[in-house]
Amino acid sequence: MPPDQPRDFVIVVYDGARMLDAVGATEMLLDAEGLERRRTVSIVSVTGADVVSSIGFAIPVSRSAARVESVDTVIVVGSTLLPRYPAHRAVVASVRLLSAKARRTAAIGTGSFVLAAAGVLDGRRATTDRRFVSELASRYPRITVTPVQAVLADGPVYTSAGPNAGVEVVRALLRDDGMMRYSQLGPAVAAVANNPASRHTVQSLAETARVSSRTLSRLFRREFGTTPAKYVELARLHVAVRLLDAGYSVTRAAENSGFGSSENLRRAFIAHRAESPSAYRRRSSGPASGHSG
Repeated sequence: MPPDQPRDFVIVVYDGARMLDAVGATEMLLDAEGLERRRTVSIVSVTGADVVSSIGFAIPVSRSAARVESVDTVIVVGSTLLPRYPAHRAVVASVRLLSAKARRTAAIGTGSFVLAAAGVLDGRRATTDRRFVSELASRYPRITVTPVQAVLADGPVYTSAGPNAGVEVVRALLRDDGMMRYSQLGPAVAAVANNPASRHTVQSLAETARVSSRTLSRLFRREFGTTPAKYVELARLHVAVRLLDAGYSVTRAAENSGFGSSENLRRAFIAHRAESPSAYRRRSSGPASGHSG
């Protein structure tokens, strides 16, 4: 798409949708610097009627999904009802058709279950709300489910996790469009977030960010107040906590988050959280996932 051609963002809502997701994404798009003449934002539902959010308030809708003619980016919001209750077939069908028309498709949090049901995530890497990563993986074996801190992009499809997933996924889309400036550390931070288990060294992260190792260390200290190695450790610890919440064993959480061994994970837990991962897992209220190791 030419850079001066307007981009049409379509946000899909449905009964039970999280109002925070819809409002956060819409506000981010409308407030984003440099978008004044380069975007339209529409909130749509299957029928074109307003929907009732998960907290009981109405989400106003501008039109039906079937009446969308031009769409650059489709954003599907999440729901507190997912994945306990499957998305309505009409919602899934509408998202499938919109995604086929769009240049990009994105899901906020549990909205990934709608994309999965629509087949949009088949053969791709994807993420979702930390509590349901194992559920997404077990229900849809054709998807490579990868826990990340914020946003995971696989080609033209974006999925997201975290409490501010709506804002983060829109931020990622705008960054990719060149509509939002970001730190030189953006590529390095994204590499760690998207694949924390990889062997991230100062040299490899510097190459990803296209800066020298010395500059990388200086930027990490200036922007995050820590070293690249400590940043990677904290990112892995964040993932490990989410995996333990999801019901993974300490061993599996250590392996999948990049610590390699339960002892390495234990040391990180003691250093940063003053408790062992086993103690945390025992008192965690996360739902069991059936993973063991």
